[in-house]
Amino acid sequence: MDAFRYMILKNVNALTETEKAQLARIRNAIPKPDANTLMQKIIPKTDIENYINPTSNYYKKIGGYVSTAADTKHLKTFDDLYYGERLDYTNSRFFMSANSCGIIRFKNTRSSEVVIPTGAPYNGYDYPFTAHGFTSGSNGRLGVPEWHFQSKIDIQEGTEIWEISNDGTEELRAIYRSGKFVIIK
Repeated sequence: MDAFRYMILKNVNALTETEKAQLARIRNAIPKPDANTLMQKIIPKTDIENYINPTSNYYKKIGGYVSTAADTKHLKTFDDLYYGERLDYTNSRFFMSANSCGIIRFKNTRSSEVVIPTGAPYNGYDYPFTAHGFTSGSNGRLGVPEWHFQSKIDIQEGTEIWEISNDGTEELRAIYRSGKFVIIK
């Protein structure tokens, strides 16, 4: 386990060929999310209202980097998510001073669109992005397997937006029903 933790801390370009092969074997053994997999997308606190706002056209899809809810069970607070998912990248819109973030939880209806972010073009991104399919984790938080949607997907019926705080409180903010988010609180 220590060797695995050591390897996922590095960018793929800093790994030896042996380490790359070991990490690829581990990563490729993780099943691809399907239509029954609960996925989650971490969003900045400020984006919660943007998704909930019925007049916002930009916030009608989900894309980018995601993880499965099962793989992030050990990340219980915003602080945990910030460091475990490595939301401290250059020009990040996540700020610890916000004391919370949003989580969009949804079922993956387009499994053909989700890939493991490895190889080109991913290996050109700056650290803390790793380009080996795992977040590197930091400050004692173990990273997680990450996935990338090659194109944005429509928000599906039943998708939920949660707000998670530094104390671990999770508050359901909205559920997607009949083409819009219905505010819970």
